[in-house]
Amino acid sequence: MKTSKEAAQLIFIDCAPYRARSIQYWANFWLQHNRLPVSRQGRHQKTIRLIDDEDIAEECHI
Repeated sequence: MKTSKEAAQLIFIDCAPYRARSIQYWANFWLQHNRLPVSRQGRHQKTIRLIDDEDIAEECHI
């Protein structure tokens, strides 16, 4: 934990505790999979749109 906290202080401007935990997670993931995890940040749909519902979309086209 001490090493990951020091690394977080060197790398990130804001050294919040979760940054050190992120570094630990990345290191463990690397050791298990020999690659870094894929970030899904910004790739998920933020809201559910009614037009995405097939039934509602069909009714709108009538």
